[in-house]
Amino acid sequence: MSSRLLKLTFLTMALASLSLLARPVAADTIRGKIDSAGAGKISVIDSESMRHTFQVADSAKITLDGKKVKLEDLTKGASAEIVTKTKTDNAVAVMIAAESVEQPALPRTVGSAAAQGIFVGRINEAGGGVVSLRDGQGVVRTFEVIRDADITMNGVPVVLERLKPGSSATVTTDSLFNQEVAVRIAATAQFP
Repeated sequence: MSSRLLKLTFLTMALASLSLLARPVAADTIRGKIDSAGAGKISVIDSESMRHTFQVADSAKITLDGKKVKLEDLTKGASAEIVTKTKTDNAVAVMIAAESVEQPALPRTVGSAAAQGIFVGRINEAGGGVVSLRDGQGVVRTFEVIRDADITMNGVPVVLERLKPGSSATVTTDSLFNQEVAVRIAATAQFP
């Protein structure tokens, strides 16, 4: 009887230990300015001047201005949105979407009523510096998005890659070098 009790106690402890190890992976998003990036780590300063430092997963998706880059290509002062996953108290960056500090000085006519267009529809796709919008008649329009475009999701500033297909959106365009480009995207996320 005593050996059965001992085996049962051991089995109960082993199962309890396994349940602790199988904690669900939690995800979090941090926004801020890059302080340093390289050697498998990234540090950002958030809007409350707090520093956050994370290990970067080898498989992390890293973009700069919508283009895939290496961690070492990210520069100090660039705006970044970092998605982390936490398992057993260690947060690891799995996605980094950054935007350059330097914005090219391009001649723009933003604000000119004649130059602006407004398009309403649902996001077909967004990323890599472009956004596609499907209007009520099913016509898809694709626009290049300028670097300093005002992009929001439910009123919160986001990077282009965070816009979800199917979300309602209003895209404001302007003329840049005789090309219609998106200067403002206001999206509304769909909730299940």
